[in-house]
Amino acid sequence: MTSVVMAPDERAVREHLRGGRFLAGFASGHWRLVSATWPFVLVTLSAAERPNSPTEFALRFELTGYPHAAPTGGLWDLLTGGRQRAHSGLAALIQVIVQIARDAA
Repeated sequence: MTSVVMAPDERAVREHLRGGRFLAGFASGHWRLVSATWPFVLVTLSAAERPNSPTEFALRFELTGYPHAAPTGGLWDLLTGGRQRAHSGLAALIQVIVQIARDAA
C-alpha cells in the first residue's frame, strides 16, 4: 500500500476547505470551489444581480506556506484560464478576502 505524505501547508488548506465556515458559505451560495490543485485554489464568489453583469467572479489563490504565509492571488478568467485585470472595486474585494483568510488561520 502506498502512503501519500501531504505537506503541512497543503493539509491546512484542505482542512479549511472541508471546514464548517467554508462549507457554510458554499451552502448559502456565496462561493464555490472550482478546483484545488496544490498549491493553487480556484474559487468563485457570487455577485449581486445586475443587468448585463457577471453572476460570479473567479479568484485563483497561490497558497504555499499557508497559514503562516499570506495567500497571493487575483481575479481569474475561467474561460481563458488566465489572469483577469482587476477593476478597483474588485481589487479591494480581493484584499478583504485575503485578510479574512489570514484571520481564519
